[in-house]
Order: sequence, then structure tokens, then C-alpha cells
Amino acid sequence: YNFGRAVTLAMPRAGAESTEWYPVARANKEAGLHTLLLLDSGTGGKAMTVQEALELLLRAENKERSGLFAPGTRLVVASRLGLDGGALRYGAIEELAAREFLLPAALVLPGKLHFAEEEFLGTL
Repeated sequence: YNFGRAVTLAMPRAGAESTEWYPVARANKEAGLHTLLLLDSGTGGKAMTVQEALELLLRAENKERSGLFAPGTRLVVASRLGLDGGALRYGAIEELAAREFLLPAALVLPGKLHFAEEEFLGTL
């Protein structure tokens, strides 16, 4: 598997929003590597939802403007894998944002896809 460095999407705190993860995701993508985007497990019991994470990606894109998370960018959502209600979905950011996903969850920004990966993602 061609995974680059994983990153954690931090929940915005006190009006501050970190995009320290963005250059890592961009470097992975430029190198053709997949990026595992871990969702903040939360402090005080409030974990980041998939919808909050997708909104964070779009806000970061508005700031960075490199096209990494533009509308139409396709991601994988892995939700509750191995548990009841588990789901693995592949689609554009805006399509995924319209769905509900249970926690825990993580996202994957695909890099260069092997033909077998493309075939598998086409089944989701």
C-alpha cells in the first residue's frame, strides 16, 4: 500500500483552526501517496464527526487554494469498520457530506491508484 504520513484533523478550539496537516496531505498527494486523515477523538467527550471533518477540509482549501480538497475531490470514508453499522464509502466531498456516518471514522485521500484499488473503489 502506498500510504504517506498520516495526519490528524484537529477540532477547532477557541476560534482557532489548525491547518498544519494540509502541507503533509499535499506532499503525499504530489508523491502519489494515500493520506490517512484521522478525526480528532475530542476533548471532553466531543469527537469530530465526518461532516465536521469534511467542512474543515473545505475551509482549509479556501485558505490554501491548491485544489487538494476542491469540490469533486474523491475521498474514502471508513466508519465503524468491524462493528455493527460499519461502512466504507467512496465519493466526492459534497456527496459524502450529505450522508450520515457513525463514529469512530477516518478518511483517506487517495494518491495514485493502482488498477486493483480503482476497481475496488468502484464497487463502493
